[in-house]
Amino acid sequence: MTATLDFIIGRAGTGKTHACLDAMRQRMAEAPMGPALILLLPEHMTFKVERELAASIPGGQGFLRSYVFGFRRFARHVLLETGHMKVPRISDVGRRLLLRKILVKHQKEKDLDVFARAVRQRGFTESLSDAIQEFKSYRLTTDVLREAAEELAKGNERLAGKLQEMALLTDEFAAEMQGKANDAEDMMNQLAEAILEAPLLNGAEVWLDGFIFFNPQEMAVLRALLMTAAKVHVALPMAGISEGEERVRLNLPENLQETALFNRPYRTLQAIRRMVREKLGYRGAIPIHLLAEQHRFASASILRGMEQ
Repeated sequence: MTATLDFIIGRAGTGKTHACLDAMRQRMAEAPMGPALILLLPEHMTFKVERELAASIPGGQGFLRSYVFGFRRFARHVLLETGHMKVPRISDVGRRLLLRKILVKHQKEKDLDVFARAVRQRGFTESLSDAIQEFKSYRLTTDVLREAAEELAKGNERLAGKLQEMALLTDEFAAEMQGKANDAEDMMNQLAEAILEAPLLNGAEVWLDGFIFFNPQEMAVLRALLMTAAKVHVALPMAGISEGEERVRLNLPENLQETALFNRPYRTLQAIRRMVREKLGYRGAIPIHLLAEQHRFASASILRGMEQ
């Protein structure tokens, strides 16, 4: 682990995104041509936040070293930079058309059992496409599906059959894609490997904001970032109580209870802690910066009360 890691936490409206942007502006003011400053966000947030960053630069001067990415656009940028983008990317529509071709073949051969009727139903191709995306995102291989099918074979034959046929269709889809195209999930797998040789990440400072959890593919990317970048900051929505200098208490009901509002991001924080200690051998303390002051609802007492 070469990067330093810290967490930025706070309830909704305490300014976590603004804290990330303020830090980026400060770095740019200190060194306009320094190493890359990268803010990773959920895809739907990127345009708004990038525009906000651009609008906040004094005099409309623009910026050269700052980037606002979603994971997929970040993957494309890094793969192009490192020469790993060797085959074209297939779109969601293209993936469904390819799956439809596979399903039509099985319809003609009548070799599907559990899905024999489902393949004729409207929307099945889209559901199958979504399932394959999920398998890739969670790094669930077809071998795992088949092992699960074997374990379920005696107690639940129909579910076992579904898993067997899902594994078959997933393998056939992968064979059709091999060497011809890849999808966003394939790019994420490649990204975790390409980051280690990407010039963009040398000495870079990275912020991750707007997430409450990371799937296994994203955790692999985060691990690669920690092995390559200089600094990594992870912002998570969470409750906390400050207990003096650099000490924040997190064992609160809002975080710990399974049905509590901040339980998912709390578990994400713990998963990242485990990952850096078990996979990267990090033994030091990981700072937590608590943002407690309410900004977004400061002038609206009713909304502030609802948030609390």
